[in-house]
Amino acid sequence: MQVIRFIFLVFVAGCGTEGFGTASSPSPDAGTSPDGALADANPLDASPPTDANPPFDATPIDAPAPDAGTVAGVVEVVATAQDGANVVVTNSTHVYWTTLFGNTVMRASLTGDSIETIASAQVGASGIAIDATHIYWTTHHGFGTDVVMRRPLGGGGLETVASGQDDCGSITLDDVSIFWTCTGSDSVFRRAKSGGPIEVVASSQIGAWGIAVDDSHIYWTTINTNTVMRRAKIGGAVETIATEQDFPHGLAVDATHVYWSTHVGSTVMRRAKASGPIETIATEQGAPRNVVVDTNYVYWTSGGFIGDGTIRRRKHSGGPVETLADNLQAPTGIALRGAHVYWTNLIGDSVMRTTR
Repeated sequence: MQVIRFIFLVFVAGCGTEGFGTASSPSPDAGTSPDGALADANPLDASPPTDANPPFDATPIDAPAPDAGTVAGVVEVVATAQDGANVVVTNSTHVYWTTLFGNTVMRASLTGDSIETIASAQVGASGIAIDATHIYWTTHHGFGTDVVMRRPLGGGGLETVASGQDDCGSITLDDVSIFWTCTGSDSVFRRAKSGGPIEVVASSQIGAWGIAVDDSHIYWTTINTNTVMRRAKIGGAVETIATEQDFPHGLAVDATHVYWSTHVGSTVMRRAKASGPIETIATEQGAPRNVVVDTNYVYWTSGGFIGDGTIRRRKHSGGPVETLADNLQAPTGIALRGAHVYWTNLIGDSVMRTTR
């Protein structure tokens, strides 16, 4: 059984502590979408994909990028016994995460004072996102049985945003819409938070996985065709940010750049939104997964199936790669809140944090 689980973990990664309160009972599934029955998926428009930005040779931010070693900081355990702790988000009061093998959506206070079950029986709980009123997540199980779900932060029944999905990957939000990827259907989707039809942002995106949005565009990665793509929210042609990226996985954006990891290539990369060369932030990162950014740094999770996982960062302006935590077991999700960075350990079945 452990061998089967390890093989599945490798595929997925590629494609409470003592003193905590007990988890609350899960709420029932309301079984309906926000506005009732779902409409058929409709494309934004019929514009064919085009390569608007041909790839450039990768250029380092500055060369070389030596590893500065471990940055002083205490690693704290937020939660343990979280079977396949997967992706993590935070708000001002809580940290939320999915468990890939526990099939749950969980939350705890930012310091781990209490652990609660938001939802159970969410087979292959995967991506997660949060806004001011709801927590959203996807499932990654396959065979057209996956769902996109949400639940009010204040409690209440579960709501089905989308059903009949095939291998949902990542999920993100803006003020009005929900966006997600599906590797099984090779598509990127969106639906208004207020309900209405599901829209196809892009199809034929083989292995669509990571996703991010800004005010004007939707960005995603394709783990099978090794690209980073985008499309304007108002429609138009699909644009290529980068090609030949060797299994691009995690994705993040800020005001000026798009950032991603290459899980097989073991790099962290970026490119300016306004075009220009692809830049290498870090190499030899041992299968990096997810990426987040703040004003000064880009952070990522990497490695760890044999206990050699790390949380690392590098300044946008260049300089050394810094290690915030090491000797981790498959660190996967990553999120920032206040003075801390939070992450999940997929093999270690735990949620942790340290100062940044």
